[in-house]
Amino acid sequence: MYCPNCQNEELIDVDLYEELVKGLEDFERLADEIGVTLKQGVDEAYRRLEEELQP
Repeated sequence: MYCPNCQNEELIDVDLYEELVKGLEDFERLADEIGVTLKQGVDEAYRRLEEELQP
């Protein structure tokens, strides 16, 4: 298989390419999950702060 993003037409190992793509997809999924977790944590911190500031 030729590298789809390479400037020169280098041959690359198909299994390695598929493994890299899967790894990037897994990383993207984990990054999304971390982002959601961080947002939930920030939202919870703001909620608690608002509760503490209530008269």
